[in-house]
Order: sequence, then structure tokens, then C-alpha cells
Amino acid sequence: MTHTRFFPAVIVLFLCLASTAFTSGNFHISWRTVSFDTPTEMSRPTEIGLDAVAITDPPEASHGDALMEVILVAIPADLREALGNSDSEIVNYVKSTFLGTAKSAEKTVTRTFLGRTVSGELLSSKIPAPREIELYLIPLADGGSMAVAFSRDARLLRERFEALADKVSRSFRESAGK
Repeated sequence: MTHTRFFPAVIVLFLCLASTAFTSGNFHISWRTVSFDTPTEMSRPTEIGLDAVAITDPPEASHGDALMEVILVAIPADLREALGNSDSEIVNYVKSTFLGTAKSAEKTVTRTFLGRTVSGELLSSKIPAPREIELYLIPLADGGSMAVAFSRDARLLRERFEALADKVSRSFRESAGK
């Protein structure tokens, strides 16, 4: 009889631990002049184009096939100038070149980067599969910017995506050097 009361408690404990396991990790990622932490192990930054990388979960997934991705696009000051120093032109460039969409934002979203609230765009894309994307443009000390996109396969639970995006944005740091 005591086994029947003990068994449900073990199951509840296991489910609690399993649900918090995703958010309890601390994995460090660095690329160029930025770094951040993730709550789960992800791939190393993999080049996806000029001045752009994707970091995928699961780590062995390729860009576009991952359940979640953090996509970073460096926008040096000279490229900002070439694009007219316009955030909207830079965002359009990043969306069409690296995110597979030219759609307008479905809504505005905000996150905290470098201790500041930054507004971004919530987008959806069907290329290569249905995805939800958040895109932010973070100003850097050298006059350039870093585009940060969080991409989630539509089948992935929103809570898991939120844990990743929240940890990355809050731990996002800028360092000297390239």
C-alpha cells in the first residue's frame, strides 16, 4: 500500500526535475565582440553567410532544420552607412538575406539586452518549415550593430523557446576585439 502512495510522488518529482532541467544549465557562447549564455547546450557558431552565424539546438542540427536557433548578424558601422544608417533598412536586409522572409512584423516585441529594453519584430516564416522568429537590432559601442534573431520551429513548445530567448537576451554582453 505504501508503494502506491510513493510511486505518484516519484513521478511528480521526476516531472518537476525534467521541466526545470532545461532552464538550469549555463552554457557560454562567444562570437566576435558579443557573448551570452544559453540554458541548454547548443552548437558552436556556424557561418551562414558574410558576417552571420547560426547557433542551433539540437547542436547537431543544421541551420534551418533546428528546433531553435540564435542567429547573429554583425552590421559593421560602414555597412550601416551603406544602408543609410536606417534601422529599417538593416532589419529588411537581415530578414531577406538570413531569415527567409521579407514580411512586415506581425507585432512588436521587447527584450532586455545590455541592460536596455530593445524593441524588435515578431515574424513568421514558412521557409524551410513553419517558424516563429523574433528579430532585434542591438547597437554596439563601435558604432555598428548586432542583429539577433531567435527562431523556433512551430512544433516546439513556446515555454522552451522563452527560456532560451530570455537567458540569451539578459546575459548578452559586449567585449572588446573581434
